[in-house]
Amino acid sequence: MAYFIRWHLPWLAMMGLIFWLSSIPDLSQSVFVFRLSDKLIHFLIFGILGWLTARGLNRCRVEGIQEHYLLFAGIMVIIFAATDEWHQSFVPGRFADWLDWLADTLGIIVFIFAYSRFKQT
Repeated sequence: MAYFIRWHLPWLAMMGLIFWLSSIPDLSQSVFVFRLSDKLIHFLIFGILGWLTARGLNRCRVEGIQEHYLLFAGIMVIIFAATDEWHQSFVPGRFADWLDWLADTLGIIVFIFAYSRFKQT
């Protein structure tokens, strides 16, 4: 149980938080202080999710996943980002935006790469 809490609960909880935030209709625009600040938020939030997922899968006990944790983490989180945008298309006042997904994907790739370079062995 301690293994799950330490390595997998953080990225699963982050996915839950993102899903919950995506379910809020008419999310206030007051958070966005400059023109592309929403893209920066997408980049950072999904980047953190990518980092946490890579961290968890790097310690995964399932054969084959730990060896290719970067690939698995990247694919999983990029697909999650796409489904999150799709999910938003069903929420009143929200819409799917491919530029948000692109910002998500760039954040994921940058943060997963950073994790691979700076992780403790």
